[in-house]
Amino acid sequence: MVLTRKTLISTQIDPLTDEQIRKRAVGVEDVDQRGLVKRHRVLEQTLFDMLFLKDLIDQSQHEAAHMMMESISKSGAAIRSANLDTEVFTPHQDVSKMMGERRMAFSSAYRRLVEDVGVDDASRTMRFFVDIYHYPVEYEEQGAVARFLNDPLRSLASHYGTDGIRDPRSILRRLVGASQK
Repeated sequence: MVLTRKTLISTQIDPLTDEQIRKRAVGVEDVDQRGLVKRHRVLEQTLFDMLFLKDLIDQSQHEAAHMMMESISKSGAAIRSANLDTEVFTPHQDVSKMMGERRMAFSSAYRRLVEDVGVDDASRTMRFFVDIYHYPVEYEEQGAVARFLNDPLRSLASHYGTDGIRDPRSILRRLVGASQK
């Protein structure tokens, strides 16, 4: 199998730094021996993307996880790289206002998470948001992570209002008469 690297252009709001966005790539691999048929795969998926693609979490949970990642990024908890080319001068009276807005970016979601699942599980859940690109390789371990994250992601889905999103996969299963997961 031959893998080549392409850069991925994303139009969505992304909590990644500019360097991480440039490094994100799609791998192109040959399906047949002659290389006529190619398959594209995202090389850098988040934990939540992987769980969603393997049908271990549903779309509402996936959307909520990405909204939480965006909130964490806006809060300043995700360290951005320094851009030394531009200078931004913020008036001193605006600094405290900006700090308060940043802190509040994900605090309401976190408080809701603590109310719904408890302090220990909320803290453990936040650890998954720290390093979203490293996750277990084995399917059984991935299933265990998904089972743990089920209630916290349901709580976040309720908080962000994504709990009403119906997963297209479950709709198709119902329409064709296949068993629901």
